[in-house]
Amino acid sequence: MLMAMINWRHEQTAELMLHVDESGSIETPHNWSGSIGPRITIGAGAIIGALVSIRPGAVIQGDCVIGDGSMIFENARIGSRAYVGTSSMIGPGSVIGALAQIAKNALIKSGVVIGDRVNIGPGVKIKRGSRIASGVTVPGGAVVPKNSIITDDAERLRNR
Repeated sequence: MLMAMINWRHEQTAELMLHVDESGSIETPHNWSGSIGPRITIGAGAIIGALVSIRPGAVIQGDCVIGDGSMIFENARIGSRAYVGTSSMIGPGSVIGALAQIAKNALIKSGVVIGDRVNIGPGVKIKRGSRIASGVTVPGGAVVPKNSIITDDAERLRNR
């Protein structure tokens, strides 16, 4: 997989929409304003929306979409072809699996691991240290308590 390595010494504010093409080059088809920290990796085919903040050490694998206004914190990893909806937050050290779908306004706290092909509904809050197994659906508005392990669809989780 081709990767574009962005290795800036100081945090930069870019005035472009970030898109990494198959050769690993960064394309800028639209105006974009956001913040990108040092030592991040963005895979080929990734699209980073406007007003996105990507903190140091984050890895965004190929063909991902990061929606407008989202925040990807330090050392978070977003798997290939994952989707992070608008105004969502992926906490420090969290891992989002390949093909995962994170809807808008989701709050994923630090150290969370979300498996492949997981669907997270809008407004979901997943608290620190939780694990969501591959293929699970967490419905909109649900709250996953700290250090939980979810291995099956989370229909019974309620707003808390």
